[in-house]
Amino acid sequence: MEKEPWVPKDSPAEWSKEVPNWDINGDQSPDWESPVHQESRPTPTWSTWSDSPSRMGQTEITSTAAINIADVEEEYPSNDRQIYCVTFFSDQIRTTVTHAASAVDNWIADIRRVHQERLNQKQLVVGFDLEWRPSFSRSVEHKVAVLQLCVEGSCLIFQLLYTKYIPKSLIDFLSNPSLTFVGVGIKGDVEKLLEDHELNVLNTVDLRSLAATKLSMPELKKSGLKELTREVLGKEIGKPRKVTMSRWDAEWLSYDQVQYAVLDAFLSFQIGKSLILGSKSGSGDASETLDVSSSSFHF
Repeated sequence: MEKEPWVPKDSPAEWSKEVPNWDINGDQSPDWESPVHQESRPTPTWSTWSDSPSRMGQTEITSTAAINIADVEEEYPSNDRQIYCVTFFSDQIRTTVTHAASAVDNWIADIRRVHQERLNQKQLVVGFDLEWRPSFSRSVEHKVAVLQLCVEGSCLIFQLLYTKYIPKSLIDFLSNPSLTFVGVGIKGDVEKLLEDHELNVLNTVDLRSLAATKLSMPELKKSGLKELTREVLGKEIGKPRKVTMSRWDAEWLSYDQVQYAVLDAFLSFQIGKSLILGSKSGSGDASETLDVSSSSFHF
């Protein structure tokens, strides 16, 4: 989770002046507390464009893409998890949202099975991010609520506040020296995860420093995920404040929250894979733009 500056308690009233109308159906604001398992909402489509190619991209194009989230029907449904498909440009990300240790066990087992060769070669990159309830007081800081992990087209969203226990599979996964966990500001995140839940992440790489070195752009050391996505992947994204500052400690995450959480971990994975292994997943070198911040982000 990229750090938000501390703001006074009366600041939320000011946000409405800065945040556009999020509901494409005309309501003033979305229902941020609505559970993800409620009825489907309309999925918006955004036009996308590029004014200039990224530092690692080669082609300047005009294109149209959609970002959406859909429920996945399982042959053997489970009450302890929800499965979604998040589509981002041409990528489809199978997402498991859960508070159950058994579902985490299954996700990790699948990752180990599918990517065993990379694990053996110590070349497996994992996108990493955390979310927690925002605080509007300097003296109050909430515990990490959500852990996001992403490998290729598979993402795990683990609701730490509602789990009965932390599975050993996750403890071993995070401390595996054959894995490289990548994220923006990841050092602070792993310190908070250790403090809040006694979970240690062994091998981490901050994408800001890595990109600054690989691209010979020292200014990227102070960048965020938006800037890194532009420079490394050639894609423009917006990060709606109403989602980033929402109640991540809710028992049921909204579609908006799930999608945002997935994109943070997925883009971290893509950037890390591109910089560390020299390859890009997804739509290749074409520059693409998705301005979520100025469009509806509510499904």
